[in-house]
This record gives sequence, structure tokens and C-alpha cells, in this order.
Amino acid sequence: MPPHIYERALLIATTAVITLNLFDASVTLMLIEGNLATEANPLMATAILDWGAVGFMITKILLVSLGMFVLWNRRERRLAALGIACTAAVYVGIGLYHIKSIGILARSVV
Repeated sequence: MPPHIYERALLIATTAVITLNLFDASVTLMLIEGNLATEANPLMATAILDWGAVGFMITKILLVSLGMFVLWNRRERRLAALGIACTAAVYVGIGLYHIKSIGILARSVV
């Protein structure tokens, strides 16, 4: 793969992770506040209990963004590039799960 295409793919994947993280955090908060779900990640569950919704959002955004910043700055290394790709794949899966959950909830309300 030509270097400029490789670099662009990593940038798209990194941007997708950050965007999907915001989507994940927003949907998670909506579901938790509606008593429809609980936070599966123990660290984030503690954040929402101890610091509330704002603390949860800040913590989640900072941790994921920091991790992606580190991976992006090491992107020329194969392991970092693989980390970006795997993280993007995981967040796509989480996003699809949330979309499916929202669809199920919407059908049960109507």
C-alpha cells in the first residue's frame, strides 16, 4: 500500500475511534439514565457513580483520546498501526451494537 494511502487509512480509523467513542458515551449515558443498561467497564462504572455524567464523559473522552494520541504518534510502528486498526474495529462493533439496541428499544416503545 502506498504510504499516503496507509497514512490516510490510519487517520480515518483514528477519527472513527474518537467519533464512535463519543457516540458510545452518549448512548451509554442515555441508557443508564433510563435504567435500561449498566456500564460494563468497571473503571467507567466507577466514574459515573463517583463523578456523575459529566465526570463520566470527561474521563471516557480523555482516556480514549490519550490512547489514540499515543498510538497516532507511534503509527509508523506496526504494533501501533495494528492497535489503531483493532481499536477502530472494536468501536465499530460497539457502535453497531448500540444502533441495534436503539432499534430494539424504539420498536418496544411504539
